[in-house]
Amino acid sequence: MLKQLKAGFLSLTLSLIPVAAFALPPGSEPNMVTTQVTCASTATLLASGNAQKSFVTIVNTTTTNVYYGNSASVTTSNGALLPGVVGASINFAYTGPMYCIVGTGSAVVTKTDIQAN
Repeated sequence: MLKQLKAGFLSLTLSLIPVAAFALPPGSEPNMVTTQVTCASTATLLASGNAQKSFVTIVNTTTTNVYYGNSASVTTSNGALLPGVVGASINFAYTGPMYCIVGTGSAVVTKTDIQAN
């Protein structure tokens, strides 16, 4: 759905994108675990697989592009981009392992897992 707002000479178009909701199992309490991981120029384990992990947030804390994927063979060519903007983030439901890589040097990302107890 698009919504256009106009005020004087300023025109802004907003696009609403549906986001999948996630739910914890009935009767469970969420457990939030936040860690910082240094992604290097070789594939680095960002998150191990965990069947209890319900939701993951990754935040770039640097100005270096970070690429991520679900295997140790992730590269800057086949990984999904987390832009090199401080505070750039991605949120998704996922239970498998995740890896990160940068082109050169390193980048620190903050990873938050929300898990069912």
